[in-house]
Amino acid sequence: MIPAGQIVENVLRAANRTTSSDKRAEVWQILNAMYFQLCREHPWVALRAYTDLDFTTSGGVGMWLPANLFGVRRVFDLTNDIEFAAVDATDVDPEENEYRYYREPGDNTDLFFDDEMSVNKGDSTFTCSALTADHTGEYVRFNTEMGFYLLTAAKTFEPVYNGPTLDTKEIRIRPKETEKLFIIDSNEEQLDDRTVRVHYWKAPAPLYLDSDMPCIPSANVLELMVLQVVPEARARRPVSQQDVDEAKRLAKSVNPDNPRPSRPRDVHGKKFSLTGGGYGRR
Repeated sequence: MIPAGQIVENVLRAANRTTSSDKRAEVWQILNAMYFQLCREHPWVALRAYTDLDFTTSGGVGMWLPANLFGVRRVFDLTNDIEFAAVDATDVDPEENEYRYYREPGDNTDLFFDDEMSVNKGDSTFTCSALTADHTGEYVRFNTEMGFYLLTAAKTFEPVYNGPTLDTKEIRIRPKETEKLFIIDSNEEQLDDRTVRVHYWKAPAPLYLDSDMPCIPSANVLELMVLQVVPEARARRPVSQQDVDEAKRLAKSVNPDNPRPSRPRDVHGKKFSLTGGGYGRR
């Protein structure tokens, strides 16, 4: 693995701009943009997580997913041994008999928004006089910075913020693009009688420090993606889309997927069992 600072230095050398502080800052911004794009594309091992959602508390309006979620891998009812299949909320096929899930934005506004927030580099607290409620457990974003931070108290969060100091800037708690999860049975009825486990992958921590390590197995693909969009580097380090695609393929090849065993399942997503009757109504 190569730390973020070395990737930036490699790009600046290729661009012949190692002494330009403006270009250095620009490359860091590009690095994070490409990093988040790459992490959204694929469930890298370091970004995989799961959460258990208790739909008995949903009130029939779905359950909030984590705001830092990039994608869902599986939704599973551990109690009844049922796997839910992903569908589009606008295209639920009534001919299907599976248990299904879909995702959609949960609201058209942020849970909280203000434009007079301040946070210092290296801190785990922020100031915002307009924030009077405690939203512990929600995720917060600061201004245009790409990271998500988990609130552990009203104005305390983790991990530590290592981005540039922000003074009287925007803050969003549970941003409006945060999604809700809905689960439905084979009759297209919303379920609110169970807990499901959601396996997903999340946004990474931004790369701010020279020593920060990208979470992907190979930093080569990230460096190539940055070189591809820095005009000054094209003469010395030309990068084609084929180069980037091949680097992605190699990185994914060393990213273990550990697929679940391929056991027979019925139309409802439940494992076949020989303990029940062989015939009956579907």
